[in-house]
Amino acid sequence: MLTQNENFSIVGHIANRLEADIRGRGLRQGARYLSTVDAGRMLGVSPATAHRAMQLLVDKNLLVRRTRSGTFVGPAAGTDIAHRIRTIQVLTTPEKRAYASAYASHLLRGLGRAIPDVNVQFTFIPSHDPAGFVKDLLDSANATGEIVGFVAASCPCEVYRVLSESGVPTVVTGTLPLDGPDLPSVTLDDFEGGRLLTEYLLKRGHRRIALLATTLDRPGDKLLFDGIGNPLTRAGLPHNSLVFQVVMETASSVEAAVRHFLEMPDRPTAFIARSERLADMVNTSLSEIGPDAVGDIEIVFLDYKTETVEQSPLPHVQSKRSHEEGARLIGEMLQKLHEGQTIDQRRIVAPVEFIGGK
Repeated sequence: MLTQNENFSIVGHIANRLEADIRGRGLRQGARYLSTVDAGRMLGVSPATAHRAMQLLVDKNLLVRRTRSGTFVGPAAGTDIAHRIRTIQVLTTPEKRAYASAYASHLLRGLGRAIPDVNVQFTFIPSHDPAGFVKDLLDSANATGEIVGFVAASCPCEVYRVLSESGVPTVVTGTLPLDGPDLPSVTLDDFEGGRLLTEYLLKRGHRRIALLATTLDRPGDKLLFDGIGNPLTRAGLPHNSLVFQVVMETASSVEAAVRHFLEMPDRPTAFIARSERLADMVNTSLSEIGPDAVGDIEIVFLDYKTETVEQSPLPHVQSKRSHEEGARLIGEMLQKLHEGQTIDQRRIVAPVEFIGGK
C-alpha cells in the first residue's frame, strides 16, 4: 500500500504533467479543459487520481471548476489576447459518444481546413436541464471574450433555441426539427438513403426487413424511416414487412436485438443499420450465433463517407461528399457567421450514392 507521501508524490507528478499539457498547448484563461475521466485516460491513471491532481491545479489557479459546466483554464495561465486560441464547441448527447469517437479526426481536419489553428472541444450535453447547461457554456464564452462557434449534433430542440437566441455562430449537423429555429445546417439525405437501401433489398428478394438504430425520434431518423417505407408501400407489402429496434451501440445490446429478430416466427431476412459501426456489430453478432441458426441474412447500412465506410464489404449508402469535406463546409459557414457575412445556402443536404458490397 502506498504511504501518504508516496501517494501525494504520484498525484503531484500527474499534476505536473497536466500543467505541462496546458502550457504546451498554449491554453489561456477560459479555455475548456479535460474532464477527470478524459485526463485520467490521457495519462493512464484512475479518474480519482486525475481529480486529485487537477485539484492541485485548481489551488494554483491554473484550473477553475464550474458547476454543471466543467473544468476551464484558470487565470494563472495568462490572458494574452495575441495567443488566445479560437474555440469551436461540438455539442452532442452522451448517446452520440460512439459517433464522436468515430468521426472526431475527420471533423478536426475539416474544421481546421476552414479555420486554421482552431481549438475543437467535444461537449456532451446532460439530459437534465440541457438548455441551462448550454447557457452556462455561453456565459463562460462571453466572460472570456473568446471567439467561439458551436457545431450542434442531435441536440434537443431547446438547445437549438438557446443557441439561436444567443447570436453565437452555430451550425447544426443533421436535420433540424420542424418546430426548431432557423439555424444553418449540413445534413445527409436520409430519405434518399433509406429509399436506395430498400429498393436494393427488394430487388434481392427480401420481403421482411429489420431496421436497427440508436434512436428513432430524431428528424433524420424519421426521414430515413419514410424513405424505407416508400418503396415498401409501392411494392404492396404489409406494414409489418418492416420491424425495428432501438439499441445501444454495445455488443450485448446489438446481439440481444439480433437474437430477438431471429426468434420471430416470420423473421426478417435483411438488416438495415443506421451506421457502419452498427452494421459491423450486427455482422459480428450473426457470425457468433452461427450460420445454422442465421441462414442467408443480408446486412446493409447508411453512413457518411469515410475510409472505414468505403472499405466495408457490406452494401451501403454513403454521402458523395466525405465527412471531412462536410466539416470543412461547416467551418466555412461558422467563419462567415462570425464575420457577419450572409450565408446563401442555410441548409446543405449531402447527396448520397449506393455502393455495392465487395
